[in-house]
Amino acid sequence: SFEPQGLTGMSHALEHLMFKGTPKVPDGEFSRIVSLYGGEDNAFTTDDYTAYYQVYTADKLALALELEADRMQNVVFTPEEVAQELRVVMEERRQRTDDNPQAQALERFHALAWLTSASRQPTVGWMRDLQALTLEDLQRWYKTWYAPNNATLVVAGDVDPAQVKVLAERYFAGLPARPLPVVKSPRELDEPGERQMTLRLPGKVPALYLGFNVPSRHTAPPGEAEALHLLAGVLDGGFSARLETRLVREQRVAAAVSSGYDPFARGDALFVVTAVPAPGKSLDELQAAVLAEVEKLKTEAVTPTELQRVYVGLLAEDVFGRDSVSEQA
Repeated sequence: SFEPQGLTGMSHALEHLMFKGTPKVPDGEFSRIVSLYGGEDNAFTTDDYTAYYQVYTADKLALALELEADRMQNVVFTPEEVAQELRVVMEERRQRTDDNPQAQALERFHALAWLTSASRQPTVGWMRDLQALTLEDLQRWYKTWYAPNNATLVVAGDVDPAQVKVLAERYFAGLPARPLPVVKSPRELDEPGERQMTLRLPGKVPALYLGFNVPSRHTAPPGEAEALHLLAGVLDGGFSARLETRLVREQRVAAAVSSGYDPFARGDALFVVTAVPAPGKSLDELQAAVLAEVEKLKTEAVTPTELQRVYVGLLAEDVFGRDSVSEQA
């Protein structure tokens, strides 16, 4: 969300290049070393951060920290590797977005839903930006943000916290901090107004995307983000939720419907309802039905039973997540 206009996709492209080697660990050796010691590694980029992870038995923690500390500031950029990885990223964009009508529609939907905040930019980047990115652009982004004072280290598993601290200081304390640009959370206009877009793309199934500009936990008054989180469950928290019950089974206007909200977005967020019309129903009929249910939220109180069902579901999701070390992290 900090990428300047015209330079979208840098963070994700840089994620790819972080596996391309340092003077200490040459190209291709990072993942080979991890695999050699029985581990697995990967990375992902979201709208708000890039994460790198390694999973091992607990006695390999020192190795994991040494590898991460090394590539935090010592990655070597070569014209050949940069060109190769940008081609990979562009192909990824073609497969995941350009050749997928639903993904393409969602990307345009986001660009329309956020008028002023950088959240409107796709994480993978616009194709024209990717085609124009240079080695110097990526190197500058790396030197700007890849510093220990802009990183969060998370360790989960059968480890001793005191030992984790000793190892973290051993491998990261020597890395110099860098002055970070002052950036502000992406905020949207208070009343951005109603916008509508119709896309005609090659696809067998039409789809409706409805979004409401709302705050996240970082920008909302106390309690509001939590209420929105629960509200998403009231509308779409399982078989007995309102949208599933009323639009799919009773009115039969929708073949599928869901709602979503990310309370932990860095800046302002979206409350989204997506739906597919039932056979013989139009997108206009579906939109009217969805908006009618949203309108009822103003007059039809959420019952204690509904709220308890959503709360239990969220609690179960959290508890089951603890079965996985990766989910804990």
